[in-house]
Amino acid sequence: MRIRMACVIPLYARRQPETSILHRVFENHWLEFLNSIQSHDDEKNLPGFVIKEVKDYFKCGILANGFVRFYCKDCKKSQVVAFSCKRRGFCPSCCARRMNHTAAHLTDYVFPDVGVRQWVLSFPFSLRFLMAYRPKLTSQILKVFINTVQSRYRKKAKELGFKNTQGGAVTVIQRAGGALNSNVHFHTLFLDGVYLENNERFQFLPIYGPDAEEVKILTEKIRKKVIRLLDKKGYFDEDQASSESAQESLTQASIMQTSTVGERAGKIIRRLKNELLETNEKYSIGGGVNISGFSLHANVKIPAGNRKKLEKLCRYISRGPIATERMFEMPGGDIGYKMKRPWHDGTTHVLFTPHELIEKLVALIPPPRANLVRYHGVLAPNSKWREHVVPKVESVEPKKSAPGQKVPNMNWSEMLKRVFAIDATKCQFCGGQLKLIATVKETQAIQAILESMELPAVAPKFKPARGRAPPSFDQFSDSSDESQLPANW
Repeated sequence: MRIRMACVIPLYARRQPETSILHRVFENHWLEFLNSIQSHDDEKNLPGFVIKEVKDYFKCGILANGFVRFYCKDCKKSQVVAFSCKRRGFCPSCCARRMNHTAAHLTDYVFPDVGVRQWVLSFPFSLRFLMAYRPKLTSQILKVFINTVQSRYRKKAKELGFKNTQGGAVTVIQRAGGALNSNVHFHTLFLDGVYLENNERFQFLPIYGPDAEEVKILTEKIRKKVIRLLDKKGYFDEDQASSESAQESLTQASIMQTSTVGERAGKIIRRLKNELLETNEKYSIGGGVNISGFSLHANVKIPAGNRKKLEKLCRYISRGPIATERMFEMPGGDIGYKMKRPWHDGTTHVLFTPHELIEKLVALIPPPRANLVRYHGVLAPNSKWREHVVPKVESVEPKKSAPGQKVPNMNWSEMLKRVFAIDATKCQFCGGQLKLIATVKETQAIQAILESMELPAVAPKFKPARGRAPPSFDQFSDSSDESQLPANW
């Protein structure tokens, strides 16, 4: 008799997105929300890429929409893995996959083993609105930011007697704030120093970090350059009121944390506060400066050699906008969302009606063909120094016709093992090795296989929200406290 030892690595278990709060909100309220913002003018309706994002999210992870089938020879049982939407707006699963893939790629194939410093730049409300759906403007402002900080590194190197130096950086453009509000800002990981060439050998020169006064000077420089850019491009003269689309209206309300549709249209998003946490200190750590809404931080540095901490930071800057584990349902159907950390005014939670939650997530969907990860300096794809700086790829030969190196993609099972220590290639019943036997897309085959495995064979569909008694909004005013929360919070 063959006895199999218990697996040390946890085995993969199928996720069930249809049971989540977020999925139910879209199932019950999406069509009602869509009808409430429809206009006779097609130009003022939601753009097609937003509609497609929501529809694809609703199908993500649902077995009835298709799956990949695996078979275990040991126990003769099958397992299925549903298709994902691969969207980058708000889908928790696909954003998490993108986050982990980006972090692994940057750690293994992009960042050399040198010190890395995080610089975070955020903007005033009015500029966030302009940047939300103008990728070209966002790229121009990012260029101003990168050039200003890079010039600081080169200047410090020049003071030490080194000329013709180059730095490098990677930027992730984040579009959301902690309260699911629209907040376009930059998380940039700069090599904390510069590279210099000496007899065809590339040497890294570390540069000490900035103090608070230097960050203040850099913030003022960035502010002045961005204002000049906006003035030169004519954005101060642009009239938004006459051509405002539904998406722009939702984005503006998201930035100001107000509602645009439903019974709470025009009202501020409700908050729960803990007055004991209220503080006048906006930044708890030194190194952060705010000048007229331009906020710059340069507090976090990862020393050379600490690759695990670097990958963790890369995951942080690449994270998705929403954490479903911090979401909960209130009595009456409202949705609560716990902040990752309290605000300086003591706010710990925000509360949404289902329509408010949908409109906040819709406002976070990025426009198509707008890259959210950018590479600069010696880490840029076309840099002549890049192949001498980035980690070598030993198992893959570089292409002679293209700069840089060809990097192998990390597949889904490798990512699960790396991030969560889950082995998706092992059978969840006996721990045996799984083999891929089919990709199932036809409706009849899908239903037959799922019914034989006693799994859900019918996909959920959008439906109008069921009627309910209107909630008492006075109960959750801005002065509410945490006694209103469920017991487990």
